[in-house]
Amino acid sequence: MTQTQTYELIKTIVGEAKDTLAADYDYDAVIAFCDEKIEAIAAKAEKAKAKAAEKRAEKNEVREAIYKLLSGTNYMTIPDIVTALGDPDVTVSKATYQLNYLVKEDQTVEKTDVVVDGRKIKGFRKIGA
Repeated sequence: MTQTQTYELIKTIVGEAKDTLAADYDYDAVIAFCDEKIEAIAAKAEKAKAKAAEKRAEKNEVREAIYKLLSGTNYMTIPDIVTALGDPDVTVSKATYQLNYLVKEDQTVEKTDVVVDGRKIKGFRKIGA
């Protein structure tokens, strides 16, 4: 049961029973309190949606920069991509997230194992470019 559902239930119970309960309490105040809480929960959810949309837009800018950087012939490793971008806000983990999105969701980038200094690491390039 969500918080909103809980407050709605309290409102319903108090609203239906307030005429039969003791007059010592202000039941309308309880209902108003529940309404305030429901509105606050909705406002918080709306703010979270806006922030998530903003974050997705930021990631899209990074994603586009990474995609433009990749070639269709040579594979680039994640450390090479981060270095080439030269943006201190783009970390290895952010680049990895965006590259995985390009591989799995957009399907515009392919990845494979490449050998660098005797180590096998992931390399990325554009598909069909």
